[in-house]
Amino acid sequence: MVEKLVARVMAELKRAGRDREKVRLALRWTMFSLEMSAGREEFSEEYRDWIMASWNVALLLALDQAVAEEEYEWASECQSLLSECQFIEEEV
Repeated sequence: MVEKLVARVMAELKRAGRDREKVRLALRWTMFSLEMSAGREEFSEEYRDWIMASWNVALLLALDQAVAEEEYEWASECQSLLSECQFIEEEV
């Protein structure tokens, strides 16, 4: 799952280019679509938690890959979203 998410994130980042707003929107849209995929079934909360944990790992790996490729706009937005996700998890 994580490898597919990293590939999806990197594809979205490449499509967005270096425009920070497009990068931010691409990452947030991907995260939103993942959250919505959990649905409202009986085990959806556990599934959502698993998806979001996988998302955080994928973002960390995408961050590393962005730095390796010297795409610092991507890295910055990945780091920003990671920090935001961590803050939200700590509040819950």
